[in-house]
Amino acid sequence: GVIAQQAALRTWTDTTRTPTVALHRLSHLDLDESNAIERLHPIAAIRLGTTQPFTTEDLDDATEPIGAVTVELPLRRAGFALLDWDELTAISAWCRQRSIPLHLDGARLWESAPFYGRPLAEIAALADSVYVSFYKGLDGMAGCALAGPEDFLARATPWLSRHGANIHTVFPYALAAAHGLDVHLPRMPEYAARARTLSAAIRRLPGVHGREPRTNSFAVHLPGDATRLEVAHRALARRTRTWLFNGFTASAVPGLTTVEVQVGAATQHIPDGEAAALTAQLVADAGAAAE
Repeated sequence: GVIAQQAALRTWTDTTRTPTVALHRLSHLDLDESNAIERLHPIAAIRLGTTQPFTTEDLDDATEPIGAVTVELPLRRAGFALLDWDELTAISAWCRQRSIPLHLDGARLWESAPFYGRPLAEIAALADSVYVSFYKGLDGMAGCALAGPEDFLARATPWLSRHGANIHTVFPYALAAAHGLDVHLPRMPEYAARARTLSAAIRRLPGVHGREPRTNSFAVHLPGDATRLEVAHRALARRTRTWLFNGFTASAVPGLTTVEVQVGAATQHIPDGEAAALTAQLVADAGAAAE
């Protein structure tokens, strides 16, 4: 996925002859790839947004020419925040009016479709190129797909080779991806609905904050220190054989820790009430360790 998006954005900025990419400052491209977009390519990132997805107003405020725009659906580091449909279509129209390529970081595009209530093809058609992952919601081994016009893909393919992406075989990954498309893709609406009820149950606990999920994934903010909560979480998992959360990070709000939940098939075996009770126990255990 990292390589596919590097190839896509390099291809688009070469095409427009404008070596800049407008992206969100909390995007995977900017936070989780060791600044590869700028270190490996003659590309400058134009960082937009704060703790919410950026809009056309942010694009209008850019102070230099834009060679390509990329939007992450949903924006994971903002608590899996997902643009409204009208906002997404407005960004698409903004780009097309200016002949600026729009690339969708659709690592969780499969998971976003239930919120929009539209076919995947209709969502993808808003962009000039789309990356999708086969190992997140689809639960595959690894791998991705990059979609776009034939001439774009022809120009992007050499960049895949230049990044070392031509591995000997992708057969096992392809099998796992096909299985995910058959088994998990039809269940995405179910996973998203479960995320809403599970999040609501956890958010009813004292001192816990968050917002209603728009996909199968969400973040909640637990009271307590991140390190103590993570240590207590491991101990709780050993006792109960249940893993509740990932990504324990200190929140911008003092005294709160942000954790992530991604609902899939395994989550369906844990009732909302049990998950909430275990979360309450986790917070209590971490609090006791602090005393």
